[in-house]
Formats: sequence, C-alpha cells, structure tokens
Amino acid sequence: MRHPRGKAGSARTAYFINKDIYFNRPELYRTPQADYHDNAERFIFFSRAVPELCRILDFSPHIIHCNDWQTGLVPLYLKKIL
Repeated sequence: MRHPRGKAGSARTAYFINKDIYFNRPELYRTPQADYHDNAERFIFFSRAVPELCRILDFSPHIIHCNDWQTGLVPLYLKKIL
C-alpha cells in the first residue's frame, strides 16, 4: 500500500488520505449549488482511514486535532481500533 505523504518544514511528515471517488473533486465540501450528496459517506471513510493509517504505521498519536462534523468519528475509531 502506498502512503502519500509530504514534508511540512524539516521535521514534520504529513500523510494524506486519498480515494479519488471521494476526494478528486473541484471543491472540498460542496458544489456552488449544494453539498455533495455523499458527504456523510466520504467523511466516514476519512474518519475510519485515520486510525487505520496509524495502525499500519505503528503510530499512537498523543493529540489529534478534530474539528467540525467531518472528523467527529475519528476519536471513536481511534479508541476502538488502537
């Protein structure tokens, strides 16, 4: 499995969750007319992928920044998976 990542400064590595069907879109949350119809599914996928990546990398974070409903399930999944 390939883990897309980048560097933030010299000491930070950033990992990216990607699935084209969910995230390869012109806008992040909505079109100019309305929310994407599958937003709940998209962000459930994202929230579930975060602890899975932590498990694969053998990484137990001390702090995870979760704000808004899009990442609201991350703490629950972390507790159940890690």
